[in-house]
Amino acid sequence: MAVDNSRVDVQRLLQELLHLVSRGGDQESVVISSERLMDTYSSLNGASRQKGEKVFPVFVLMSNMRAIGIEPRVLICLREPLGYLRSKYLRTLGQRRAIGARLITPYEYIIKQVALEESCPGTSVLSPAQHSRFLKTLQACSAVHAVGFRVLIQSNDVFAQLGFTGQPLHAFRDFPRENQLPYSIEEEEYVRLEVIRALKSTTYYDKIMLSKRFD
Repeated sequence: MAVDNSRVDVQRLLQELLHLVSRGGDQESVVISSERLMDTYSSLNGASRQKGEKVFPVFVLMSNMRAIGIEPRVLICLREPLGYLRSKYLRTLGQRRAIGARLITPYEYIIKQVALEESCPGTSVLSPAQHSRFLKTLQACSAVHAVGFRVLIQSNDVFAQLGFTGQPLHAFRDFPRENQLPYSIEEEEYVRLEVIRALKSTTYYDKIMLSKRFD
């Protein structure tokens, strides 16, 4: 959900939405889920300058929840940073095609995200890639339950890993696979190596490795 934090009318609409959600039953059973909560317009589209949003929408959502008396809790799944950045780049290619933007190389993508992070900290894909630092930012705003992506996909009890109690037992492999990317192993490895090369040309490779919490 894309939200401009400066627009009072959008804030009001979001609060009305949350009121409707909270009337649906036990508040603790309501889950609002979207990968877009941890993307700005610029990080989603691989841009180097911020356009509109100054924070990830998850922070705007939490602020609005508190405004109507709902205490937010965050459930976050974090992937091994280099695999995450590789996947984000490949998905960004599709996103850029969809909006008619020029396609960019993996190296250029990372350099653009470095520029975005430097100009507007906490709004690029490099922010969630720094696990410990990003979790501290979330924990300053809410209770946080974090799980590693690899642990989750290997789990025989997905709901327990996610912190839900009283749910049926399901292994991750029980669920259908979605959004499989049309790239070969060799193509994905090339992207990973280019991501590393770009990160190492900046200070962010060390920052990400030092902050890594999950494989």
